[in-house]
Amino acid sequence: MTIARGMSYLGQACSAAEILSAIHVQSMDRGRGDGFVLSPSHYALPLWAMLVALGELSEDEFNTFQQDGSPLDLIPSGEVPGTIFSIGSLGQGLSQAVGLALARRLRGEQGKIFVLVSDGELQEGQTWEALMTCGHYQLVNLVILFDLNDSQVDGSVDRVMRIDPVVEKLQAFGLDAAEIDGHDLHAIANAIEAGDGKRTRAIACRTCIWKGIPSLSHREKLHMVSFTKDEAELARNDLAKGASA
Repeated sequence: MTIARGMSYLGQACSAAEILSAIHVQSMDRGRGDGFVLSPSHYALPLWAMLVALGELSEDEFNTFQQDGSPLDLIPSGEVPGTIFSIGSLGQGLSQAVGLALARRLRGEQGKIFVLVSDGELQEGQTWEALMTCGHYQLVNLVILFDLNDSQVDGSVDRVMRIDPVVEKLQAFGLDAAEIDGHDLHAIANAIEAGDGKRTRAIACRTCIWKGIPSLSHREKLHMVSFTKDEAELARNDLAKGASA
């Protein structure tokens, strides 16, 4: 889809594919009323690709991506398939998820809220206010997963504004935090289940922004990706090799 449309947020698909899969396939229980909030709106493309694989979004709908009138926009808003809330400016999704989890607890409703947060959002004050709220209310019905791919629009997150040590900071805010390999499906699912049941579970997922497409590894900035014809062929070959490995 990135090749077909000329450019897209491909790196976020490379880094978060396993996180999204672990949440939706292994951990979420829709019968229980579980829900998902996607805080970084530009991660929507891999979310929709996964919904197609699950049969929850049709190929025809997916092929309207970035076309006039389609809800599947590059940075979506309004009614967005696969997530509870409309998603807008970065840094707001976690606050929305916290509010929903707290409301469910006050109403005595079942079900967990899962939220994906990008590492760049950890540079924003509103994110830390939301995390402080988690620590105060101990929302055990909320699971936060951070995609730590060390990439944002201006380059490396570590260079633009260092956020580490992430786990120690989350623990200091009163969360039940752990760090894992964000490309290990079993590790992600196990980390979700390993929560102590007394505090909000927060999982720092270390990921690679070009995972599965090593021909992109030489690029300094992969927040938004476009290809020349030759680069597109290299990327397709990378994916084919990975699929056959």
